[in-house]
Amino acid sequence: MNKVKEAGVAYAIYEKVKSLPASDQTEVLRFVDYVLYRSSQEDRAWMELAIREALRGLEDDVWPDYRGMRS
Repeated sequence: MNKVKEAGVAYAIYEKVKSLPASDQTEVLRFVDYVLYRSSQEDRAWMELAIREALRGLEDDVWPDYRGMRS
């Protein structure tokens, strides 16, 4: 979604939510927090999968030990 549409959606949500009672606004806020959390968990899962797949087959490779090297 482009920035203009995102701003439009955010504004539409704001306009609707501000007419709700405070308790319902809190419920909407909790839902938004949940959606953000879920999204971050999905991103993390995809990143872990991508790294795991990228490293597949490298388990038996011999890697140089750089721990003692200095610049």
